[in-house]
Amino acid sequence: MQDARVATSPVRPAKRPRSESISEIPPPATGHPEFYLKADPLCVIRVENTIFKVHRYLLTQASPVFASMFELPQGDLCVEGTSEEAPIVLAGDSAKDFGALMKYLYEPGRNLVLQDRDMPASELQAIFGVARLAHKYEMITWQAWAGRTLRSLISLHGANFSSEDLVECFELSYKLPDKQLAPRVSSLWVRRIVKGELPIVPALDAGEAHNRRSFLSNLYEHELRRLPASPTPTTPLSFPGFKPIHIQRIFVGNWSLNASWTAFVAQPINIRAATCVQQHIHDRICVPLASRAWKDAVSSSVAQYPNITGLSSRLAVLQRVFSEGTGSTQAQYAMACRYTMSQDPQDPFVKAMNELSNLVNHFYAADPKGAGAA
Repeated sequence: MQDARVATSPVRPAKRPRSESISEIPPPATGHPEFYLKADPLCVIRVENTIFKVHRYLLTQASPVFASMFELPQGDLCVEGTSEEAPIVLAGDSAKDFGALMKYLYEPGRNLVLQDRDMPASELQAIFGVARLAHKYEMITWQAWAGRTLRSLISLHGANFSSEDLVECFELSYKLPDKQLAPRVSSLWVRRIVKGELPIVPALDAGEAHNRRSFLSNLYEHELRRLPASPTPTTPLSFPGFKPIHIQRIFVGNWSLNASWTAFVAQPINIRAATCVQQHIHDRICVPLASRAWKDAVSSSVAQYPNITGLSSRLAVLQRVFSEGTGSTQAQYAMACRYTMSQDPQDPFVKAMNELSNLVNHFYAADPKGAGAA
C-alpha cells in the first residue's frame, strides 16, 4: 500500500496588529554635528601666483578665521572660492607656507604624533610656514603642534641651525603659546655664539626687538669677557655691526660691576667684638689682622677671576679665603676671633652675591627706569 503524501504549505507568522508595527518604527536619524559632511566642495584659494584646490572642511575645522571666511554672505555675486576665476585670495601669505600647511592638514594624525618627536631637519622651513599661518589664522591646535615640533627640532638638529633659523625661531616663540620654546631658543643661541659658531649681531637685534633683557645680558656678558681686564686708553676695542645702544650697555655694565666691586671691598667685613674670646685685645690685635687678611683675600680672588664678569665667583673666593685667613693659627693671622662662612641671608657675602650677581641691573643701569624687562 502506497503512503499518502499530503502537500503542505509553509506556516506563515501571524500578522502583528497595525498599532504594534507603527510603535516600533525607529525615530528619524539626525546628522552628527561634526562628522555629517554635507557635500563638502573643494574650495579654490589663490596664494601669490599659485592656485590651491582643497577641501573646505579641513580649513574650517582647523581655523575660526577660515570658518568665518566661508560663512560671509555672497549675495548675487559669483561665490568666491568656487572657481579659478573667482578664488579666495590670501594676501600677505606665501604659497610655500600655505603648501606646507596643507601638507600637514592632510597628514594622518598618527603620523603627526610620530613626526613631531623625530622630525627631520629638512622640514624646518615647512614647520616655520605652518607656525606662521597657524598664528595668523588662529589655529590653536596647530600652534601647539608647531611649538612642540620646533622644540624637538632644536633638540635634534639645533647645532646646525643658521642665524636666520634662530631669528625665525625667536620670533615664533613670541607668537606661539608654547612657554618652553623661548628659553630653549635663547639657551641654544647664546651657547653657539659663545662657542664662536655664530655671529652675535643678529641675536642682539632680535633681543632688542622684544626687549629680552635677560637674553641680551647673557650676550653682553660674553662681550665683556672679550675685553681686557684693565683696558688702557690705547687698547683697541671693536664692535663691528653693533648698534650704539648695545655698546653703551656693555660699557655701562663694565663700569657698574667694577664700581660695585670696589665699593664692596673698600672696607673689610666687620669682625664683631662680641664674638671675640679675648675682647680686651680685639681692637688692638684682631681688627688689624682682619684687615690684612681681607686685603690678601681680595688680591687672591681678583687673581683667580680677573674678568669682572666673574663677580659671583670672585665673591665666593673672597668669602672662603677671608674665612680661612681669619681662622688661621699661623702667627701672621693669630686672631682670637674669626669670620665664619654662612648661607644666612643677612651674611654680608650672601647679600652681596644676591645684589651684585644680577647682571641685568648692571647693563641697564643707564636705561630709563620702567622701560620694561623680559
